[in-house]
Amino acid sequence: MSNQKLLSISIPTWNRSKLIHELLEGLIAQILKYNLSESVEIVVSNNGSEDNTHEIVEELKSKYSFITYNRNPVNLGANPNVMKSMELASAEFLIFLGDDDRIEDGSLARIIEYIKAHKDAGIIIDSSKFKNKSHIENDETNLNDLLRNYYWNIGNAGVFIVRSSYVKESLSKYKADFFNQCWSQTQFMILGSHEHKNNRIYVNDLGIISHSVHQEVTIYNSFYLWMGAYYDLFRAIKDLENIVDKQTYISARQYLKNNITQLFFNFLQCGVYIDDPETRRKTRKHIQKYLKLFSTKEKIYMFVAIITLGLPTFISRFLCNIFILLLKGKAGIVKKNEFVKTEKNKKEQAKRSKSITVRNLELEG
Repeated sequence: MSNQKLLSISIPTWNRSKLIHELLEGLIAQILKYNLSESVEIVVSNNGSEDNTHEIVEELKSKYSFITYNRNPVNLGANPNVMKSMELASAEFLIFLGDDDRIEDGSLARIIEYIKAHKDAGIIIDSSKFKNKSHIENDETNLNDLLRNYYWNIGNAGVFIVRSSYVKESLSKYKADFFNQCWSQTQFMILGSHEHKNNRIYVNDLGIISHSVHQEVTIYNSFYLWMGAYYDLFRAIKDLENIVDKQTYISARQYLKNNITQLFFNFLQCGVYIDDPETRRKTRKHIQKYLKLFSTKEKIYMFVAIITLGLPTFISRFLCNIFILLLKGKAGIVKKNEFVKTEKNKKEQAKRSKSITVRNLELEG
């Protein structure tokens, strides 16, 4: 009988000792409360932290045998450490969590029971935080429907549970440099499903994430949101176009085209109301550089973004306010004002305290 555990919890971290300590304490409490030490392991990959992350994790590891710990001698970059945290998973399945995520009490026990009841699963998706669930008719779905309706959602931390073998096989076959800087986890799932068509995909309200402090500790800007929410999501499937089935590629691209209005509004909001001129210029330049890759519909939106981010701020803000009012009414204006105020406060806080917990996320362009 195999001694392999059922679930690895893969957690990359860097210079957030307080956050990782809080997360680990919560996970440990659940493992002990629900007697899951034989079924669950925690995998922490420390990306060369300069704070006391190492001491905290080492102390907990000495107490609990279900903790696996990796310490990179230097910061390898965000995504290499994300992939390392998943590659080290030794259980049959893994779930990926950010150090700023927190999970519901009892959710680990629910995951274990769900895995036991669905041993033919390749991927399990928690849909509890999905805003639109109209496309979920029952537990089981297929990869094309999943991508067409939830391509962005499925790669988020705490949402996907995937066979660890999908990650290991993908990294062995294609090597780490092949994978996308924001959505390598999504590529692992797509490649694994492509190679193991007999494994099922299940979608269920498992209620895993209770809340995340990601928005509190991340300073957003238009370049980060453009890259993370659109361009890198596009590249993640584009780089697999000649590997996976044609319909798989079409399904993911269809998601982007169907959701382009909201995805573009998200990064334009930052560009118009928050960014400095250099960040706006950087975003515009990157969009212009890769414009030829996209469809006609997407190009129209991108031309609007290029023009808007190039206008004087007083003009672009005036036009955006009209646009928001027409599309979302006064409630949209209120929501936008709250977002702008929050982001400006975070920038000021980080500047005053020189915090490395509250940080801009830098992406390569």
